[in-house]
Amino acid sequence: MAFAAVFLFAMFLAASWLVAQPVMAQQGQQSIPDLIEGSTARKDLGVFAEDLRSFPNALQAMESQRQKPEGVTIFAPTDDSLLAAPESVTQCLRQSPRAKEIVTAFLLSHAIPGSLQIDALTTKVSQSPNGKFMQPTLAGGDSSAVVIRQAASRYPGANTGIFVDDAQILPDGSNVVTASGVVVHAIDGPILTPHVVQMLSEACPGAVPSAPPPPYSG
Repeated sequence: MAFAAVFLFAMFLAASWLVAQPVMAQQGQQSIPDLIEGSTARKDLGVFAEDLRSFPNALQAMESQRQKPEGVTIFAPTDDSLLAAPESVTQCLRQSPRAKEIVTAFLLSHAIPGSLQIDALTTKVSQSPNGKFMQPTLAGGDSSAVVIRQAASRYPGANTGIFVDDAQILPDGSNVVTASGVVVHAIDGPILTPHVVQMLSEACPGAVPSAPPPPYSG
């Protein structure tokens, strides 16, 4: 599938006409967006954090999974990778009655059950056949699952990296947040599952261009 198709979500997710709605974390805990924005490990995940606030159904699902014994892992795309939406698709989604449904599914495809730090992910990959495994996401269903694998790194200084579908966990982007019930990793591009592709194709047929993902400049 065309990796760059996901860039359409950038301006839509951060659009000024979307009003953030409060979602409460458990008493005494910071919300997931607050944890992401307050992290000292990375400071370029603010767009994704604000997107979560703008789509309370997605955020509530992540917060609910966080309270379960296994917790939640979130793969957060960097701001640069979320700020390249083609205007044609942005306009299409703004007019689509399915826009919130599509973006909620998109956000939930970036979260998986289990609070897995980078060492745990690496171990799970190394113990899997062919060095990869299929992982369900909070979006639900086989068509919303992602493939987590190890492959040659895109970045100097690391021979291999951990990939979630086509997005790589950045060499300096693992364990950005490690808090009660939640781990956040920074990735170099958004995740586009078959389920989201189908909804997007139905809502905006012919509006999605194909282009390579932007390089990570961090």
